[in-house]
Amino acid sequence: MQKKYRVPFISFVAVVALLLGAFGASFASAQGQSHSAAQVSLTSARSAISKVVAQHTVNMSQVSGESSKAASSPVRAMPLFPQKSKAGAAHNQNAPHFTGLAPTASNSVSPNTPPAITKFHGMADSASICPYFGGCEPPDMALATSPTWVFQGVNTSFAVYNTSGAIQAGWPKNSQQFYGVPNPPNNCDPNGPFMSDPRAFYDPNDGRFWTAMLQVEGVVGLNNCPFQTLYWIAVSQTSDPNGTWNVYAFDMSLGTTNAADYTQFGFDAHAIYFNANML
Repeated sequence: MQKKYRVPFISFVAVVALLLGAFGASFASAQGQSHSAAQVSLTSARSAISKVVAQHTVNMSQVSGESSKAASSPVRAMPLFPQKSKAGAAHNQNAPHFTGLAPTASNSVSPNTPPAITKFHGMADSASICPYFGGCEPPDMALATSPTWVFQGVNTSFAVYNTSGAIQAGWPKNSQQFYGVPNPPNNCDPNGPFMSDPRAFYDPNDGRFWTAMLQVEGVVGLNNCPFQTLYWIAVSQTSDPNGTWNVYAFDMSLGTTNAADYTQFGFDAHAIYFNANML
């Protein structure tokens, strides 16, 4: 995704590379309608196109916040995806294998490591903050900071603090409302969309916050909804995460019945990159 923000929305197509042996997928997005694949140095990879299936804006000042009280009801366990595919990755001949521990220095703390300036508590484990699971376990922490703001994500909510640790008005917000995700059809999951694995970073070059989170439906052991696997990606329109965000949804199925798991993404001077483990 070329990082230009002259219009409210960025029009782009995602270029996807599948890791056939390691049950993974990675993709980089690009502005416009170019179908040229990004350079990928991974073994057993092929390129494909992931479609943008939704795009809209969400003004966070108009999204209601959640309670910050601690959990008082039993926490519901997160459904487990099938483990067979993940277990098979251990037999992948292309995966790196290490026989010993990496060498460490006698002093594991670098003399250039700066001390902590401010310490504060983030979101509580709350059935109100994270309504889908009845709590925020596992938290799957996401954290991004600018010179002014601290942006935190957990399963399944986001919050904004100033750098002194004061939570901002109207936060936290649950992930469904943050991304503007519709409910699954026909009330197939009364708890709402299944969202997990939040990620976040702050790009100092553009002064924007970015977030990513997966949505899966209809996976074995999850719910009885029609199969769906999406990545929800959002970028703040300004350096203030309290304002309006541009939101996009990517279809990660790539024409298969595989679901994208374990959201990861990052950036360099040219683009934003996303990847997933395909189950």
